[in-house]
Amino acid sequence: MIEFSKEPKKLQEFENILDLELQNFFSNYYDERNYNNTLKKLILHKVEKGTFQKRLQSNNKVIGQSKIPKLMNNREILDNIFAFINQK
Repeated sequence: MIEFSKEPKKLQEFENILDLELQNFFSNYYDERNYNNTLKKLILHKVEKGTFQKRLQSNNKVIGQSKIPKLMNNREILDNIFAFINQK
């Protein structure tokens, strides 16, 4: 799930480049994508600008620098954000 301040012209191309850069930067990500088949190809879900901030505000979690976790072993936060988007 991604929110852009300036959206790339070709989202699919951006997705492919990001996936390759993650593989180059994180050897574990590369191994899980290419050898172990634990991870599938990266799929981005674009959301409207301000979505993450609005979700934090709806949960009363806005303080100074609030951050959405970047990597988790489950879908709890992802499903929560999708539910928030769908209730609009």
